[in-house]
Amino acid sequence: MQARGATSPGAPAGARARGAACPRLRARRAGGGGPGRAAAPAAGAGSAAGADAALLPRSLQEMVDQAAAAVAAARAGGARRALVTLINPVNEKEASFVATEATDYPCSNMKEFETLVGVTRALLKGVLGRDVPLSLRRIDEGGIDGDLCATLSAGANGTDALAVIWPTAEKLKQIKAFAQARRGARGHGARPAPAGRRAAAARRAGRRSACAGAAAGARAWRGAQDASVGLLLVVNPLWKTEGNLVSELGIGPWRKANEEFLATFEKPYELYELRIGAPSSVDLATGTRYANGAVLRVLRVHGGQWVAHVVAGDGTSQAIGGFDSRPSYKELEALVDAARAARLEIFALARKASSLDREAGIRDPDDAGVVGEGDAEWYSPAQVDAMDAKSIRRALVGLGLPGAGTPAKLSQRALAVATAVAGGASLADAVEEARKLR
Repeated sequence: MQARGATSPGAPAGARARGAACPRLRARRAGGGGPGRAAAPAAGAGSAAGADAALLPRSLQEMVDQAAAAVAAARAGGARRALVTLINPVNEKEASFVATEATDYPCSNMKEFETLVGVTRALLKGVLGRDVPLSLRRIDEGGIDGDLCATLSAGANGTDALAVIWPTAEKLKQIKAFAQARRGARGHGARPAPAGRRAAAARRAGRRSACAGAAAGARAWRGAQDASVGLLLVVNPLWKTEGNLVSELGIGPWRKANEEFLATFEKPYELYELRIGAPSSVDLATGTRYANGAVLRVLRVHGGQWVAHVVAGDGTSQAIGGFDSRPSYKELEALVDAARAARLEIFALARKASSLDREAGIRDPDDAGVVGEGDAEWYSPAQVDAMDAKSIRRALVGLGLPGAGTPAKLSQRALAVATAVAGGASLADAVEEARKLR
């Protein structure tokens, strides 16, 4: 059965919903379209992609620019509340935004939070201008652990925009208070909106029971606008709306009230990554990953669909279908199964990019940028400097060198090999010299 609003691989031209992106390939190599360019769809991929389909960002700056443009467009269209989801560039994505394999040593909760605050600063400046003053305030319990959360207000009086960063469901009460305070700041003598009158009447009637009160509270948010602030923004909320036996938004009328409040927020920009199946599992027969499942990045830009892209470890990506609303895991799983059945080219490229030989430092003949000649082919010193500890360890083990030690020690060992090879030594001699390091 076709998922709601989904574009499936192999669908006939004209069958997809408006704005759906058909499979498109973004390859690094010559002939593959180059970085940021769309190549021809794979055979059987379906109808051609629309010319206005948004490209998957390949860097932090591309994501921030794309998100800022989307939020600005929603704001120009009258949106006063928006929910934005961004990929936080930490861990493996700190070194390479397109990386998909997790690092061995993930960063702290505080670094993750501080990085997202920095991304939100860049986003607000992209929406409101580089010179807009910003003010940060923590609204959590303080410290470096726990549920970290902050607000970032923009403008001389903090009225241009207010961003709530990394909130859990427990912060919904405060977010509602921000919305209520801004709605109530219209000034004396302002004519109340019809929705406000209905909500007030419902609240009076709701005093008879807690359930009625919760339902009235939900209606209070429907259609409300925040007149005293340009934009109320929620960035990377941590609550989940599916997959839990008990919703994080509450139960009964309280859950409904929270859901109806969140429904007043537009979603002008979403970019998130998730794994379908087990794409990191190694096929022992071929020595590659990506034998099943996929790593997906789902992108939604204001006015468009939620488009799912299969992403390879080297940054190559291909759009495989779109949805009219945020897709569930099961819908994305069905889309990946259909894309594999259609034998889209991206899966072969992802397997090649995830070869254990390549991860260990054994060069593929089609790759460029690895120094040396003959059998002495290895990474350059600059490439080693850009690698994370996990990649360096695999490369060293592939040469028969120890893979134990601190990240600094591993980097020193790998740089010794790379520097020697770049200086003209054979790979065998370089390995023997590196073996002497303590």
